[in-house]
Amino acid sequence: MTDLPVSNFTLVGMAGILSGLFHAPLTAIFLIAEITGGYDLMIPLMIVASVSFAVPKRFEKHSLDVKNLAKKGNVFTSNKDTNILCTLEIEDLVKKDYLTVDTNQDLENVAELLAHSDQVIFAVVSAETNLEGLVYFNDIREVIFDNLKTKNIKVKDIMAKPVQTVHLFDSMETVMNKFEKSNKVFLPVLENGKYYGFITKSDILESYRNRLKSMIFE
Repeated sequence: MTDLPVSNFTLVGMAGILSGLFHAPLTAIFLIAEITGGYDLMIPLMIVASVSFAVPKRFEKHSLDVKNLAKKGNVFTSNKDTNILCTLEIEDLVKKDYLTVDTNQDLENVAELLAHSDQVIFAVVSAETNLEGLVYFNDIREVIFDNLKTKNIKVKDIMAKPVQTVHLFDSMETVMNKFEKSNKVFLPVLENGKYYGFITKSDILESYRNRLKSMIFE
């Protein structure tokens, strides 16, 4: 009867688990060998660590320690677009100076605001800065220049509910996904559930291009 060294199987198994979970075969090999002094197990360690790395890698591209961060877009991955987007901050791109309206104003007030600004979208905000809805210029274009109609139509009658909202803690990749799903070029930004401003797809893309240029020429 052969007396198998159980401790050796344990050490090799430790290397396999470390390599598979953390996608770090070299770390697993040398860490186990160094800690235990088991350099005579180098060949078995290499075989097990390599197999344990290759199989999980085929089904899960991120290791256990960065998987959740990668889902949130907070870690650099092999996706270069995601990497650049991760460097952009929502706070830096939010337009906080957009004029707002309330539900009880009539369309005449909106027409007055349009005459003195270049905005094409207005947030309908309550006294508590809650976002009630949105008014798009394209939706009111046909009636905005009719004085009789604008006096009789309230903002609450023509405002639309936001299809998507952005939160300050969202990753930029999440924000871009919201733009794609909503098919909008403006999205309202909320901070702790309160209206904070607007973010535009064009500003994000412009910032992305600038960041890409800086990375290329660095």
